[in-house]
Amino acid sequence: MNRIRRVVLVTTLFLVFFAVGNATPVLFDQLPKNNSYFGRGSVYFYVNITSTGLDTNNVWLSLTSEDAYLNNESWDNYTMQCSQYATDNWLCTKSVSFSIAGSDTLEFFYFTAKDTDYGNLGNSTSPLRFKIDRTPPEISFIHPKNYTYVFGNTSINISATDSVSGINTSSAQFSAAGSVWSPMTSLTGYLNTYTYANDQTISVRARAADNVGNYNMSEVNVTIDNEIPSLLVTSPVTGSILNDDKLFSVNVSDRFSGVNTTRVTYFINQSYPLVCSGNVCSSTVKTKNFGDGDYNIPFTVYDNAGNSNSSIVLVTFRNSRPSVILTPKNYVKDDITFTAAIVRPGGIITAVNLIVNATQSLSTAMSCNPGFTQCTYPFNTKTFTDGIYDLRASASNVLGYDIKDTGTLVIDNTNPEIIIESANYTKAILTINVRVNDPNGDSQKVSYTILGVPKLMSCLQQNDVLYCTSQYDFSPLADGPYNITIAATDRLDHATVKSKIIFVDKNPPEFRSLKITPLNPGLPTNVSLEADIVDQGSAVKSVSSSINSPTTTVSTNLVHTSSNWTARVSATSMGAYQVDLTAVDENGNSVTFDNVGYFYLGQLSCGDGVCQSSENYCLCQMDCYAPTCTTGSVDCRSGIPTCLSSSGTVTGSSAANTTSAAGGSSTTNAPSSTTVPGKNVPDAVKTKETITVRELVETLTVVNPVPTSIVIALVIAALVFFKFRKNLKKKEKVDSFFSK
Repeated sequence: MNRIRRVVLVTTLFLVFFAVGNATPVLFDQLPKNNSYFGRGSVYFYVNITSTGLDTNNVWLSLTSEDAYLNNESWDNYTMQCSQYATDNWLCTKSVSFSIAGSDTLEFFYFTAKDTDYGNLGNSTSPLRFKIDRTPPEISFIHPKNYTYVFGNTSINISATDSVSGINTSSAQFSAAGSVWSPMTSLTGYLNTYTYANDQTISVRARAADNVGNYNMSEVNVTIDNEIPSLLVTSPVTGSILNDDKLFSVNVSDRFSGVNTTRVTYFINQSYPLVCSGNVCSSTVKTKNFGDGDYNIPFTVYDNAGNSNSSIVLVTFRNSRPSVILTPKNYVKDDITFTAAIVRPGGIITAVNLIVNATQSLSTAMSCNPGFTQCTYPFNTKTFTDGIYDLRASASNVLGYDIKDTGTLVIDNTNPEIIIESANYTKAILTINVRVNDPNGDSQKVSYTILGVPKLMSCLQQNDVLYCTSQYDFSPLADGPYNITIAATDRLDHATVKSKIIFVDKNPPEFRSLKITPLNPGLPTNVSLEADIVDQGSAVKSVSSSINSPTTTVSTNLVHTSSNWTARVSATSMGAYQVDLTAVDENGNSVTFDNVGYFYLGQLSCGDGVCQSSENYCLCQMDCYAPTCTTGSVDCRSGIPTCLSSSGTVTGSSAANTTSAAGGSSTTNAPSSTTVPGKNVPDAVKTKETITVRELVETLTVVNPVPTSIVIALVIAALVFFKFRKNLKKKEKVDSFFSK
């Protein structure tokens, strides 16, 4: 610890001794400042020195020029005058003259002072420096330019530069036409040209100094023009509606400075130039580059002095074309109103015309509202014939657009025509075919109704005809007529209803009676047949007869009269004739009635008391018994005795029997007998009596042989006896009837 203290003490004593023995002055705060500038003439140098023992006779300024420094020439030394202004503080000065003329020069310098030792501010190897600024600033006019036109309170703008000391902007001034100098702010001043006459030329001067007081001046000559140029917009015209490419054009002129052709413009969102040729400036404007709408377009022209003139034109751009929608189209009837709706009319529509054209023509103006958004025209379609017409609504407009709507108009004031093409008769499933004649038929609106139940039909459109079809099963229904109603409605709701009777016919015709005249012709003759045959389901379509004689069979078609079926047949062969009838109805059902008629050509042995094989009750009542009928009476019109009811229909055992056959045919058989149709049970008694006589004859001729003449006589006597007995019985029956 003591050792350290001894070292510190020794070091301190050494420093004190060294400081007292070697004092060096401190130089600071000099002028000129390093890298500064000074004006031409004398330069005042000074330096501040701090020193306890300054040798004032040994303070000097060393100075040399740039050229001398670069050439390593000797320095010029100048002794400085020092004065103490505070304890140990000195100010030392020296004024040195430099050449006024010449260019700017760079000067090098440094200061030296002595106390007990020398001190410096700068030195010969690292000197301080400053520059002598002998050149005034450069001044030029930004506005106005020399020999140009000026107007109004025009600005005076100058540019002033100095590469050494810089510009003292507060020194800038201007003067016009020899007037007093006026200050400029930031190198800008303002000249009121209205104090001068148009087309008068004046001089304008401007001056400014650099920061060391070097002054310079510049001058321009200008001509006064305070008259605005003329401007006339020739296209477009205010109120115009424009589209596509349009020419914008103006006429311009100026008396003094002339038109600045680079500054003739129009403005739409931004400024656009017009190209000038002579006094006309124009440009083609693509209005499609701008949105539709109203525009206030300023046109502006400048003269060369800067005077301007503007004119505003109000126009409308319309590149979105309006559209027109015409209704109604397609199908119409009665009174209608045509309506043309105009979308985005944009103020360009002037009229709307309606055209209806085909076999008849109509061209007329429609009635429109003020904004041309809707136009109407009442139209009575009945003044035109039914048919298809071309339809068009055209909107006239100021831009020449082709604005129209076209379509087809179908006038239909006629009800549909229904043609039912189905069969009249059916047995079970009937295909209902219907043709609807209507150019505007609606395939979804054709129906049929049976027994009060409506159903839609399936329809196919071909040209102006609907072909409709459906099927209906009539098999559950009884034979008879049924009404089918067809209803058709077209696209304009014209409706037609048509009905037809359909006959359900599943059964063949029915036989009621047959009348044969005469029943017993004696000689060959024509025999008349008159048949009563009916059909419940439809109608009898045809009746034919088959007449079987001993030698031939003759077939004949009967003819339908007002109530019956008739025919005349020629009977030439002597003997018995049997009649069969075949009937076919309208639905194809057929039936054969066998053995429904009988007649005999030739003489019968009626009255012999015996019902011969060719006889029956109808042909020989005196010999043959009538059939037993529970009700009604016996009918002999067919030659076969049959029982009739009180209503006149055939009943009883002797009526015809019908057996159905496949295919809708049937066969009817008359009652069978051993010989002649119509033989009845009571005839068996007569047959027994006849056999007894025959047995008698045989006995007489076989058992007791006698001459033939005697046998014949005996037989005749027996016959007379039986005849007498028969007549006696008839007489008894008659007497008994009247007595009752």
